[in-house]
Amino acid sequence: FVPSVGQAGSSRMGIAKVKEESVVASNGIVDDGMWLLGALARSPGAFVHLFFRLKFGVHRIMGLLYLLQYAAVIHLFLTDYPAFLRSPLIITLPVSGVVQTIIAIYTFTFLPKNQADPGYYSDKSTLSYPFIKENLFFSGILCWQWLYYNDAVYPILKTKAWPIEYLFVFLPYCFRFLFSKTRIRDSLATLKNKSDKNRNFYYYLTHLTKVFYIWAKHYIGFYLNYVRFLNAATPTQQYWIFQLLIGACFATTISMFLHTLRFKHYITGRTSFSIYVVSYLSTFIGYFMIFPIFFVHPVLFAVTLVGLGLNLLNNQVFNVYQIGVMLAFHTGYIH
Repeated sequence: FVPSVGQAGSSRMGIAKVKEESVVASNGIVDDGMWLLGALARSPGAFVHLFFRLKFGVHRIMGLLYLLQYAAVIHLFLTDYPAFLRSPLIITLPVSGVVQTIIAIYTFTFLPKNQADPGYYSDKSTLSYPFIKENLFFSGILCWQWLYYNDAVYPILKTKAWPIEYLFVFLPYCFRFLFSKTRIRDSLATLKNKSDKNRNFYYYLTHLTKVFYIWAKHYIGFYLNYVRFLNAATPTQQYWIFQLLIGACFATTISMFLHTLRFKHYITGRTSFSIYVVSYLSTFIGYFMIFPIFFVHPVLFAVTLVGLGLNLLNNQVFNVYQIGVMLAFHTGYIH
């Protein structure tokens, strides 16, 4: 998200000093967060250094713009929901996530290209280049969902861009092969990428993350897209779905920034990954609030559950199944 931060130069001596102290003193998320804020407060030049250095400058500036938009979106969502719905930010934020990922792909070409370990689910590995490229797919389908649940954009997608709608609602994983793919199990295949003290921590939370990915693919992705395809979400449900999408933005895009802070020892690996886990688990707040939606649309729940099961068994069978689901929706058999 925001690339490496060097330590040369007098303008960043303050943050370098606090950084050195924090590596020794940090005991958890609160400590890490407090020292990072303290570093920026003690050394105003640290903020400039973090976001306005010429090296990787485009990526830094875009990262800062994304963070500012994200903060503004949260503020509007919590304080003035009608203004949130009218704001262009609910378009520019997810689009910026896609743009930032593309910038990262063209910026960090020096990252390991043949490393099986994605590098994110440990405290000693470097992010792999395929992991960066893979994130374009996930930021893209997240962007789609933001646009799809936007009442101003939705009618355009339904009437003038229906082939794109069908592709993203029913068949997004049919073009998954166009993007790099990493596997969580590769990060679990070796012990060398984890420190001794954090080995169990990463082992269990990485397995939790894997389970969440399966859930998110089918019930944040397919199920909510099916609901929107039928335009069946109530205004209250739409509110909580946006809360879910806000959390997903953090887990998809800002989480990459957390890894940079971890890699440069501004926060610990445990803190970085803990925040990431909390960010994706926050999506369950929205789902808890709309849980009755499963009882209102039991057929959609069942269709999604069958898809999940087939996906675990065989990807090719799953893709054929999704074509059948698309035809069932198109002909009105599922309505």
